[in-house]
Amino acid sequence: GRYLLRMPEQIAYTMNNLTKILSFLSENGYRVLKHMGLGTTSHVFIIEKKKTKYALKIARDDHTQANSLELEYNIMKYLSTNEMSCYLPVIEDWIGEINGFLMEYLEYPKGSNRGTMLLMNMKKVKTHW
Repeated sequence: GRYLLRMPEQIAYTMNNLTKILSFLSENGYRVLKHMGLGTTSHVFIIEKKKTKYALKIARDDHTQANSLELEYNIMKYLSTNEMSCYLPVIEDWIGEINGFLMEYLEYPKGSNRGTMLLMNMKKVKTHW
């Protein structure tokens, strides 16, 4: 029964969050092209600025989700500083005010040199084994 009591407040929170995110994006000159829910913990917005597309990954709502997303961000940021970088999109900074981060948007299979690089590198790795 307790879960039902929390529900409206949860929905309100998500709506507030979404409003905050959308105003953040328009203030910074981004246009939203697509929005996807990703599992239970995050949202992904495909956004565009000056003809460049980015993926914005944000925590769905509460602090635990924001914390786990920030942990994921830190891991990806760390991996992108070593030899794993060729397997990852370019990761931008953590944006605390909306609990999320921007990264390079990779369009598979075409439209991204990095995508092709990724596939080539994976083939290379396979031949190493």
